[in-house]
Amino acid sequence: MENIFYGPVFSRRFGYSLGIDLTPYKICSFDCIYCQLGKTSTKTTDVKRYVDIDFENFKSELKRIIDGTSRIDYITFAGSGEPTLSSDLNDLIRITKQLTSIPVIVLTNGSGFSSDSIIDAVSISDAVKISIDASDEAAFKKINKPHRSITFASFVEGIKKFFSKYEGKILIEIMLLKGLNDSDESFENFKTLFDEIPFFYDKVKKIHLNNPFRLPESYGLLKSSDKQTEKFMSLLPGKTEIIKISKGHGNAIKHIHEEDLLAKILDIINRRPSSAKDISQSLNININESIKMLTYLINEDKVYYDIKGKEKLFFLKR
Repeated sequence: MENIFYGPVFSRRFGYSLGIDLTPYKICSFDCIYCQLGKTSTKTTDVKRYVDIDFENFKSELKRIIDGTSRIDYITFAGSGEPTLSSDLNDLIRITKQLTSIPVIVLTNGSGFSSDSIIDAVSISDAVKISIDASDEAAFKKINKPHRSITFASFVEGIKKFFSKYEGKILIEIMLLKGLNDSDESFENFKTLFDEIPFFYDKVKKIHLNNPFRLPESYGLLKSSDKQTEKFMSLLPGKTEIIKISKGHGNAIKHIHEEDLLAKILDIINRRPSSAKDISQSLNININESIKMLTYLINEDKVYYDIKGKEKLFFLKR
């Protein structure tokens, strides 16, 4: 079985999160222009087994990690692609919940919810975080660049079906991007969309407005202004929270494992500029963990990055 576990790593939204990655880099139904992992290599809607997982091995490895870790706030099914494309998702959530009382959350782009089987697959999770970045077809195509079989209308119908059936905690994440989804008209369209989704205001616990912190500058996108972000918040008072990254995040790195990992990453970058994928391969860690650690090092002003050709390379600050 491949190493599908990563972390625990600190998350701005979920505290210390143990990640479980069921789809290889980067298999997804979207090709979002802001994705921290870069361009989608395989854009698909096929639900199947992408990683060879032995369930008994999964159970024993998960128990070993939990027993050997001082703090895990969430067990997160996310990773290098869209987790709902994995046909093993429901079984692995079930095994996880039988093993531990740590809450399970699925991070998804929501594109699969037109399928009853995918809704059933995540139905036993404690929480689901859904990314909704567009309020109309044009923005949907520009921002999320979905698989050709997915339209904005089919995406919305799937979200409505999911809300009608799911009884757990729902979180929404929106990446606000200047000139793409942050106009006053877009905000009114978002409000109309939310009004049409069954039980939206009852079931959604938080709407996270995200900043394109890890945005590949080669796309030329900009973070939405503070004025427009606050204007969006005023549409849904009490529900909306701005997700920010601040320098010197005091609680971001606590575990000895993470401190050791940071030292190894700095050593690699000191020898030569490297991409997040280079680092993940060198250290045999999940690429998401590599990106989390690099983000921390950027915040600590120890590392910076530059776009060289099509690659995002990380350099040591001297």
